[in-house]
Amino acid sequence: ARAVGPAELTVRPRSPEGPRMPISDRVSRLVDRAFSRLGAVGFDGLSEKERVLVCAWSLVGEVDNGGLEQFLFNSSGDWACSTPRTLEELGFPDEAALFSKALQLFPDGAPSREIDERRDQIDRLSAEAYVALFEAEAKLDTGRVGSALVTFINHNFEQ
Repeated sequence: ARAVGPAELTVRPRSPEGPRMPISDRVSRLVDRAFSRLGAVGFDGLSEKERVLVCAWSLVGEVDNGGLEQFLFNSSGDWACSTPRTLEELGFPDEAALFSKALQLFPDGAPSREIDERRDQIDRLSAEAYVALFEAEAKLDTGRVGSALVTFINHNFEQ
């Protein structure tokens, strides 16, 4: 499993009827650069702005492709605990609170940053935890988050 990169994602509303909003070449290059740095220095080695970009980009791509469970199951789940802060940074405090509540219901109180251990945790999730994940996913408008992320990138990154 790997994080979704810009070549595989355009920001779009969750509704199948909604139009795709193609990302600019500039945004695509900046996302590529952030994911290259992620591979080189790891999530903790990224700047705060790069962490927001990587976390939100992964969240939108994974949720649109397979839901929050996929986001948590794949390598993107390594930084799941940063997701509430990212959502708040992008202007989604209600979604951040729901996501935080869902993460707290993981065995040991948070998803592991180690992928195999996290996958075991997912297998042991309670019904209450799954309901919380579904509630968070239902509230999450990935089109709006994606648009807010593009705005964030345009305001916080130079060419």
